[in-house]
Amino acid sequence: MPVQQVEKYTSGSYGVIGDLTFDSVVHIEQEGLTIINRYSSDVEFDLSAVKHCSSAALALLLSWVRAAHAKGIRIIFKSPPTPLRLMVENANLQEVISLTA
Repeated sequence: MPVQQVEKYTSGSYGVIGDLTFDSVVHIEQEGLTIINRYSSDVEFDLSAVKHCSSAALALLLSWVRAAHAKGIRIIFKSPPTPLRLMVENANLQEVISLTA
């Protein structure tokens, strides 16, 4: 099983690495919430290194968006894998979850 982690790229920009499934999102969620709590401006999470994801990934993104909203900041999710992008679109969450190419 690949290692799941959140890795800092630059100030305010992080990469999510590994699978986002029911087995991994609890750990990843805590890492992301810790990062979000450190910032008072927008945060970007690059999802290009996510290999496999389940609907738990959608719940993870919503958790992070809620935490950011509570702080008055915005989260941008960059380069999501196609299955995750489709989950967001099928759930009509494009207005809530900001995805960029």
